Amino acid sequence: SSALAAARLLLEAMGKARRGNAETGVTSSRASASGVDDLDLDGNWAPAASDEKITKEKEKRPLEESAAGDGAAADGSAPKKKKRRKSTGKAKAVVTADPGDPSEWASQMVAAAWAAEVKASSLTPLEAKELMPRSSWFEPCPSGTPLAQLPSAVGGAALPTLAAVRDGTEPKLPPAQGVAVVILCTSTQRVFAALPDVRSWGVKPVALAVHGGGRKAKLLERQARQLSAGAAVAVATPGRINRMLEEGHLKLDGMEAIVLDLVRDMKQRDVLTLN
Repeated sequence: SSALAAARLLLEAMGKARRGNAETGVTSSRASASGVDDLDLDGNWAPAASDEKITKEKEKRPLEESAAGDGAAADGSAPKKKKRRKSTGKAKAVVTADPGDPSEWASQMVAAAWAAEVKASSLTPLEAKELMPRSSWFEPCPSGTPLAQLPSAVGGAALPTLAAVRDGTEPKLPPAQGVAVVILCTSTQRVFAALPDVRSWGVKPVALAVHGGGRKAKLLERQARQLSAGAAVAVATPGRINRMLEEGHLKLDGMEAIVLDLVRDMKQRDVLTLN
């Protein structure tokens, strides 16, 4: 209509004026501080740089206010604080005993390892009470005793196999599928490193670990045959001992002692701190 036609004429006229000013070097009275006019060469309105800045700030402000108000409730009340998770209250065992008291020191070492296992496995308080080590469980043995000298350091009446080794006599074998003394090591590598020390006792130990080539089932059968008549000493990894027990190849009848080999591996872990 006539209104649109008039608007078009005005825009065209303003566009011609803009082009004329550009040719003669005259700056429009509405030019921005950066020299860009509100109208482009075709007569279309183009916001100046200062106007663009103001527009962006206006657009940004509501977003900032919205972000700041996200924590507040819709009714204007104070934002709700996030609830902190309550501590499970699981006790952490701490080793405070002097190594001069080997039995108490060993008891606290095992208790500390069990506390870490309880936390890592999220065991219930009832399950955590299943293992409560006592110093009476442990035979006094000076800290740092080499494995080769173990029979000389211990071997009382409660440990007839180690006593026989110390006295130079032949130890009596336990019942079938039983082991008198089990030495637990961190890995297969440590098992084979410990075998020479145990052989120095004058006994033939059984190695219970995953090693060598071939099928693992064949290896398990071979180790089960070695235990069929009973063994005085076995050097093993915890994983292999568990499997032998689960599959019925190992019985606890006649077991006198479990020796925890605390030699650390390359990752500074021992038997009590393995994952």
